[in-house]
Amino acid sequence: MEIKIEQLKEPSLKDVADVLNMYKKIPGRSCSAAAYFEYLFNHWSTLGLFVVRKNGSLIGFAHVEGPNMLDPKFAYMPFTFTGRGCGSKRSKAMLKLAEEWMSERGATKWAMQTLRNPKVLERAYGVTVAKEVLMEKEIPNGKVE
Repeated sequence: MEIKIEQLKEPSLKDVADVLNMYKKIPGRSCSAAAYFEYLFNHWSTLGLFVVRKNGSLIGFAHVEGPNMLDPKFAYMPFTFTGRGCGSKRSKAMLKLAEEWMSERGATKWAMQTLRNPKVLERAYGVTVAKEVLMEKEIPNGKVE
């Protein structure tokens, strides 16, 4: 069994298709796979995409946005997903690679968006619930009344 954890610097068409297929499995995602593909294409130079492969098949990925001019010390991880067989050891190794990438770009802090129980992530990865709270509100039928 071969396990490979890497950054996709020059992804093949298969790499992109594999990431998009895994992206489709994210519960509660807010945009289509087509829109996500377009975003990756248009922002490739400012983001990092990290993957875990088992015997050549993608079993996990992390999308990382580097620091930008609005907050030059802060990086953001909007999407991560791990499938069966990835496990916390491999996820941690992928996260470590992503953190190194963020640090190389000047980040001293990062945040992630998650649907999981934050207590599990605190224990497994050493992250804490942010002081800033992401809030959301639905607009019924897409119209403000």
